[in-house]
Amino acid sequence: MPGLSEETRPAMERYILLQSYAPADAGASAQKAQLFAQEMAGWRNFDTAGDQAMAPVANWVREDLSNSLYAGQNFDRGISDQMKLDVQRADITLNGAEMKHADGDDVAKSLRRIMPTEDAAKLVSAILNQRTFSYVGTLSTQMNAETGKPLPQEVLGGLTKMASRNILQAMENNLPPMLHFDLNNQADHDFRVTVQNGRAHIEMSETVGLDSGLGTDANGQAKLVGKARYTLTFECDLGTPPSILSVDLRQRILPVGQDA
Repeated sequence: MPGLSEETRPAMERYILLQSYAPADAGASAQKAQLFAQEMAGWRNFDTAGDQAMAPVANWVREDLSNSLYAGQNFDRGISDQMKLDVQRADITLNGAEMKHADGDDVAKSLRRIMPTEDAAKLVSAILNQRTFSYVGTLSTQMNAETGKPLPQEVLGGLTKMASRNILQAMENNLPPMLHFDLNNQADHDFRVTVQNGRAHIEMSETVGLDSGLGTDANGQAKLVGKARYTLTFECDLGTPPSILSVDLRQRILPVGQDA
């Protein structure tokens, strides 16, 4: 399987092994594996903080979020109502204090206490809306501002929510759907906020199961070939007015059973 990176080989190996649960003749199995390898050929781990070629992606995320953070959100004393719902389905840590799957109102009160102003709380709580990740999922359609060309396919390697685009393309070409998010195993979300010296450091991570498309096991769970973990890191100035200073984006491809 030429073209596969070291980080994707475990997923490819597991995909081949899983085909024993979806019997097909050797020729059909080999064709499926070849298509799967082609889909994964551009996938790689990256971190925009240390990858110069990927830096424009983080810049685009920062600019887009800065322009649309408050759209469609209602705030109660600076705290987004949507954030209160989101954090109940996540693990959140505020200045080192863990609030695992805490009540949204309790998190809101704790967040207010560490924020210097209501406007600062508004900025941070808007970022903590886990729908921030939806911006990442649209990157496949964005233009690189520096080159005027579309961002390369391997930017997020088909491992983000833009995987649905790959599935549609496969259907249009009468090909079997490629790797996509496992909808039976919902994503895990982690939020970490640290406030110090008028700055906020925010780290948001989402880990999703990668579905092989080969059906489900005896428990009705999708047969996974691995996980994908995405981390958005924000540095914010909490002055007047508060603002996003920088955004970094990381992608990690993980074998089944391995945590980041």
